[in-house]
Amino acid sequence: MSGPYRCNEYGCNRWFQELNALEHHQITHLNPSVHCYGCTRMFTTYHGMIIHLEAGTCASGINISRVNRMAAWCYQWKKYTSKDFYSQLLNENTDYRSDPSNHPFKCPTCESTFPLVSSLFMHVHSPSCDQTIGGGAIGKLKKWLRKSLKKLKVRN
Repeated sequence: MSGPYRCNEYGCNRWFQELNALEHHQITHLNPSVHCYGCTRMFTTYHGMIIHLEAGTCASGINISRVNRMAAWCYQWKKYTSKDFYSQLLNENTDYRSDPSNHPFKCPTCESTFPLVSSLFMHVHSPSCDQTIGGGAIGKLKKWLRKSLKKLKVRN
């Protein structure tokens, strides 16, 4: 035993020091149900799929620049994007990433800031905030990304 929190998934029996770590670990036991917007891969979480796209590992060729641009194109952009980074995101410029303190994305509910679209969705998935993945500007962003990134898949 290495912590007070134990994974109860059959055959796993891992222990964790913090409840949050256990909760994140339990995601690994979920059945993949999230379809990639660019290829045939499946993911256990929405943010996991966005990480795949941002990393540029998708067969579609979608990468962080494209994800950022599509996020900036959404008419709700002011609610989850810092105005200071808007033109960089729109122009597929990722130079802002050279400084780890740059966080162009923000939660519209609690104002926490994030360096990546996937980080914003990871935050929304967590219990740390009341923002939901299907509600408000985040829900509209999710729908917009699905529509616009699937179109990119067809063109690539």
